[in-house]
Amino acid sequence: MGEHHLRGLGRRADPGNVEQLDVELERNEAVASAVAVRQLEHQGFSLVDQRSEGGCRGDVRLADSGPFIRPRDLGPDAERRNSERHSVPEQVKGRQGMREQTRTGLWVAYGGVASKLVGLTWDAVLHSLDPNLAATEGIFTLVNPSHSLITLGLGLTVAGLIFELLADVQGLRRAPWATMRPVVGSFVLLVLLGVMSGTGLVSAGSTTTHDHRHAGGQGDMAASAGAGPHAHGTAEEQLASAAKDPLLAPLLKIMRQGGTGAALDHLEEVARHDVSIQESAHGLVHSLGRLSLALYGDVSEAFRQCRETFASGCYHGVLEAHLASQPRLEPRSIADLCTKTVPDDSATILKFQCVHGLGHGLVANVDADNPKALRFCDALPGDWDRSSCYGGVFMENIMIEWHLRFGAPADGGGHVHYTQKSMLREDDPLYPCNAVAEKYRRECYFIQTSAISMFNDNDFRATAQACDRAPSKHIPTCYQSLGRDISGFTLRDPQRSVDLCLLGDDRYEGHCITGVVREIINFSWRTDDGFAFCSTVPEASRALCYKGVGEHVDSLFPDRAQKASECARAPEAYRASCDEGARLVRQS
Repeated sequence: MGEHHLRGLGRRADPGNVEQLDVELERNEAVASAVAVRQLEHQGFSLVDQRSEGGCRGDVRLADSGPFIRPRDLGPDAERRNSERHSVPEQVKGRQGMREQTRTGLWVAYGGVASKLVGLTWDAVLHSLDPNLAATEGIFTLVNPSHSLITLGLGLTVAGLIFELLADVQGLRRAPWATMRPVVGSFVLLVLLGVMSGTGLVSAGSTTTHDHRHAGGQGDMAASAGAGPHAHGTAEEQLASAAKDPLLAPLLKIMRQGGTGAALDHLEEVARHDVSIQESAHGLVHSLGRLSLALYGDVSEAFRQCRETFASGCYHGVLEAHLASQPRLEPRSIADLCTKTVPDDSATILKFQCVHGLGHGLVANVDADNPKALRFCDALPGDWDRSSCYGGVFMENIMIEWHLRFGAPADGGGHVHYTQKSMLREDDPLYPCNAVAEKYRRECYFIQTSAISMFNDNDFRATAQACDRAPSKHIPTCYQSLGRDISGFTLRDPQRSVDLCLLGDDRYEGHCITGVVREIINFSWRTDDGFAFCSTVPEASRALCYKGVGEHVDSLFPDRAQKASECARAPEAYRASCDEGARLVRQS
């Protein structure tokens, strides 16, 4: 008749009804056996334990192989379906184990998130206290405890989520969307954590060039330190403050009466009779440049009022003051600043003073965040502009350290601003040059000996030995920097400068002497002193010395005929060297 009674149930069992129940059990095989029993009871069936009641055919039984229906005469496919059923309790047991694994994986991931958040918060506090920290450590520098927490958190998070994914993926092929949601959620969480980690850690983070053209010995560097801190307040406040400074007051009075040039002439005259003024003059003219902008109110006019006196510090002071007055400076706002400030037909050396001074000013503007200042320099349009700006940044970095160690003799009518440490390490004399990107290294090594000599109290033999440890391609550059510092230290005394250059490796003696002659010319913008110096140096170094003169000829004279005329003053044997430096012939 096709209808049968199930034992213990006064109701007929429809084969289709049983088949539907079979399908439902198939879908819910992951649930525990108790849940399966409740589902069957909800359908109105009574369950019989085969082990206790004999297990007749047609019973719904709870046997070792799990709850199932063994119909008596429900068609040929019924037996096959029941025989093909999986061993549910084993599967249920595995599924329950998987849930335990999933919970374990998520707890591990949550622990990782907590560790990362604590680490990121700690790191943010450390970087707020020391803005230069980003330049002195890598993203995963584990000596920073906060980075250790972040790295641990990242590892725990990834491990926990992978554990979660592996636990869920076992049932994906037959799982409905409800099973896939934890997998998708885990993947999205992993992506978000990666973005969060990168953002937190990053935020918590050339061709022909000129060397930096400041006097480099102890006296000049001490004076330069006065240019480091920038002034706050209105122009009137800065002028009023300078009027109370014993060194600046008489210069400011002359400036008001006859212009910036007259004040520079007076300072130059005083320095001829007072060696102490020579040692501090560069810092004083930095201050005069800042006051020039306060007095005239226009960066182009203030820049025009300056001249080359005392290694061009006045020009640099103008740029420092201008950038200090721009609290919301953007890279695009400096891209054409020097193009607008310096006339197109000006000599290269004048353009250099603007771009180099820009580097000084950027450090002050970004509150001594040197990596950020270098990135601003990267916004400039050409390789030469960028490298000249880099040199100003690295020079200002050393000024900061000098100021923090020894103070500043004059602050240009403002108050000292820098409170952060410099990007220098006394126990690593080549730092940061050995750590910054390659595109910055040449300009860094062009100034680094000023830092080294500051740390070793002008032991130039030791400074030369530090240069010897630089990468081979940068050793000549480091020795040129040493020559510049020696020239400043000796107040451009020819014989003493040569004697100190001889303390280094003989192979780089000529490069040291090149640094000396470049600084001699840079101080006055006159080639006469350079030619005179080169005639006295050891024969082996003369070619490089005259080439150094030619390099300044190239920057001093915009016209090719003028350059050729200047190099014609060199002895016949070294005229080609001068021409090479002046770029009148192809560089060797």
